[in-house]
Amino acid sequence: MGDTGRSEDYVYAKRCVDQLGIQAETVILDYDHNTFERFLQVIRHQEKPVSLNVSSMGMPQMYEVISSQGVPVVLDGTGGDELFGGYWQRQFPYAVRDAVRKGEWVWLRQHLQCKAGENEVKRHILSALIPALAVEKTRDIKEKLRALANPFFNASAHAIFGASPTDPMTRLSLHFNEAMCTDVSPGGRLGEWLWHNDRNSMMSSVEGRSPLLDYRLNQYAYTDYQKKFLSCWNKHELRNAFDSLTPLPTQWRQQKQGFRWDGKHFLRNNQAKIIELIRENQSLRELVDVRRLADTLHKRPRLIRSSFSKQVLAVSAVDLAFS
Repeated sequence: MGDTGRSEDYVYAKRCVDQLGIQAETVILDYDHNTFERFLQVIRHQEKPVSLNVSSMGMPQMYEVISSQGVPVVLDGTGGDELFGGYWQRQFPYAVRDAVRKGEWVWLRQHLQCKAGENEVKRHILSALIPALAVEKTRDIKEKLRALANPFFNASAHAIFGASPTDPMTRLSLHFNEAMCTDVSPGGRLGEWLWHNDRNSMMSSVEGRSPLLDYRLNQYAYTDYQKKFLSCWNKHELRNAFDSLTPLPTQWRQQKQGFRWDGKHFLRNNQAKIIELIRENQSLRELVDVRRLADTLHKRPRLIRSSFSKQVLAVSAVDLAFS
C-alpha cells in the first residue's frame, strides 16, 4: 500500500475485499532497506530513464511479493483511464474546448457545480476561449525560458528553442476524440505504462494482463466526451458498466489517489549515493554541468527533490547500467 497519507484508498480497498470475502495481501512499501540497489535494478530492467513514481518504483516491489505467493499471472486496470476518460488534467481540457466550440453550455454548467478545485473547469473554460495555438506557444515558451534559466543546463538557446515537445497531448488544437486516440497510439501515455508494467512484472517472472485493453473495448476510445465526463464524474460510462455486478463502495467514489510511491524518503535516505552517481555521469556532460550540480546538491540537499535533479539521476542510473 502507498503511505503518503493523501487519501483513503487503503480504507476503501479493505471495504471492498471484506464485502467480497476475498483474502487480501497488504504490501508495505520499503524505502529504507536496499532501496538504492533496487532503484538501479529497476533502471537496468527498464533500459531507459524513468520517473521516480509508483509505476517504475513501487510496482516492482509489489510484484516481488506476488511472485513469492506463487501467483504467475495478475490482472490490472491499465487502459481504463486512457480509454474511458480518467484524467481531469490531461483529457478534460479537450472536452471543454469541444463543448465551447459546440455551445454545450448545459454540460459545462453541470461541471461548474462541482466542488472548487475538483476539475478546475472554470480555468479550462477560460483557456478554451483563447486560440489553441496561442495557449500552446505561451506554455512552450515558458518551459523553454525555464530551461534557459537553469544554471546547470549547458544547452544553447538555439537548441532549447528549436526543441519540440515530446508529449503529443500538448496539441490543444486536437478535438477530444483525436486527443484520446493520440494518447493510446505510439508515443502516447498508454504505451509508456505498458512498457513499465511489462518490465516491472517480468522482473519477478509474473505475467501481467490488462482486461480493459481487450480489442472489443476499442470502440470506447471514440465515444463522445459527454459519456466520459458527466457532472462531477470521470469515466462515467465505465462506472455505469459495473451496475450489473456487485455494487462496491469504490464504483461511485470521486476522490482517488491511486497507488503511490513516496520518493522523498528514497531521496533523503540515499543522498550521498545519489550525489556521487550524478557526479560520475558521463553521457550528460555536454548538456549538464554535472559536477556543479553535484556540488550544489551536497550543499543544498533539498534540491535533490527537484524534477531536474531526478531526471539527471535517472539518466545517470542508465549511464551506470550500460557503461
